Amino acid sequence: MNYPVGLAFFQGDFTSYNASSVTPLRIYDPMTACPMILLNIGSYQFQPSSDVTNVLSNGSPTPVLTDFRIDPSAIASGYWPNNQEVDFAPGVYTVVAGDEWGALAVLHFTVAG
Repeated sequence: MNYPVGLAFFQGDFTSYNASSVTPLRIYDPMTACPMILLNIGSYQFQPSSDVTNVLSNGSPTPVLTDFRIDPSAIASGYWPNNQEVDFAPGVYTVVAGDEWGALAVLHFTVAG
């Protein structure tokens, strides 16, 4: 979306050092229309101590979105390996979140059998 952060889900137990060596799971339906995504985002002007920002396009001083709340979240109960949703199989999974400033967070969860 228009957030300066991203999430990737992996099947298995990985760290921020080796997760890039495997392919992430697709956690969305690839056949659905993509929601509006702004192109050429140049910068974010955050309000002090806030998750509210103005989104600016490359080379433009006028925001393309104003008072935009950066509140990314994801709910996933499965993934889409072949254009069909399947539940997460029993096992360990890794979620890696990163932002445009280089910060990473890693979370592991287990699906019981």
